[in-house]
Amino acid sequence: MNLVWATRGRAWGFRFLLDGGFGDPFPVYDSAFSGSEGESAVYRRTESRVALRFPDPLGRRDEAGRVIPHDFVVLPPLADEVRSVEEGLLVVWPLIADFYADVWDQPRPPSVRAALGLKVDRDVIRDPSPTSDSDSDTGVPGKISGQINPPLLGLALVGVFTTAVAAWSVRRAIRSRGHRHPPLVRAHSGPHPVHQSG
Repeated sequence: MNLVWATRGRAWGFRFLLDGGFGDPFPVYDSAFSGSEGESAVYRRTESRVALRFPDPLGRRDEAGRVIPHDFVVLPPLADEVRSVEEGLLVVWPLIADFYADVWDQPRPPSVRAALGLKVDRDVIRDPSPTSDSDSDTGVPGKISGQINPPLLGLALVGVFTTAVAAWSVRRAIRSRGHRHPPLVRAHSGPHPVHQSG
């Protein structure tokens, strides 16, 4: 998983849903977003990582009526595809949108383990029938070789169009008003309780 993702739901507080493979993603998150408190949209490249924040593209709000923010630390190689908030929305949001739609209004947050079930794979529009352990053209393990599947490509393009409309809505919302989000709740995978940082 090449993302650290922190957000909140309708009833549950701001926490990590994806940890990017880090035992404790907070130091990576804190370093990436340091100094951006109170900003509703953030794009910042640090080393090979990208700090990315945008308001929920569908305008979902928590129980207090605040628009829900999504904070990502985008790790390589996906970070190379993100060069602005708008591009981040187009590249990253489709990877997690369905999962978030299923969990945002649940009474309790999902575990990082549940979120790790997400398949963050940029090759979803390829026909999975001629699979192999490595792509015949690139030799990259885990890539799917084969022809573009037209029905899946059509669905992907509809998703890109929908995301572009959402990006426009996010830009409009960002320009019209700023917002602050509460401190991040650090969820630990061990026996430790959830702590409020701040």
